[in-house]
Amino acid sequence: MTSKASASPRGFTLLEMILVLALLVAVAAMVIPSLRGPVETARLRSSAESIREEFAAARVAAMKSGRIQMFRCRRASGDYQVVAWEMDTLGETGNSSRSLANSETAAGDPESDLFTAAMQQLPDEIEFLALAVEQDLRSSSLLGEMDGEDGVYLQPILFYADGTTSTAELVLKNNANRIVRVSLRGLTGTVKVSDVSTIVEAFP
Repeated sequence: MTSKASASPRGFTLLEMILVLALLVAVAAMVIPSLRGPVETARLRSSAESIREEFAAARVAAMKSGRIQMFRCRRASGDYQVVAWEMDTLGETGNSSRSLANSETAAGDPESDLFTAAMQQLPDEIEFLALAVEQDLRSSSLLGEMDGEDGVYLQPILFYADGTTSTAELVLKNNANRIVRVSLRGLTGTVKVSDVSTIVEAFP
């Protein structure tokens, strides 16, 4: 009776391993770009939701403290801040002085408080594209010459102690030229976040 030697398993050659790795790299190169779009869209939407939360928090802070809160953001960047606005009546002249203060500090020098208030940032590659704010007598008298200050900041959004706010629409953009709108209704303070769209679709 003859016995047969068991065949030993055949290993991969170096050339075969290189070919497999090259194939994996080629597949990854095709798949990764297709996944990047949805990820960027999700980050843009998440940023809009963060701004929605900032608006809601500013409105609550204004009602609790009795002090106007102001949201403002830097043009073509992801920088923004929320500061408290306090009006102090002076004597019997009827004139008033305005001061902006970090919500965690007492009102003091307007310029000092304004620029030392905490500046926050959106995620990388997401920026504020545009902001439309409806002006009324109340906001015009408060803001005065601050609107469009030095072309650096977009128009401020105000949150009042009675629960009302500025009526505004803020547009966020990512580096893929996709945008999302955050709308604020002044009478109720309701905030809505739109679906993500492209700049071409929004501004044909």
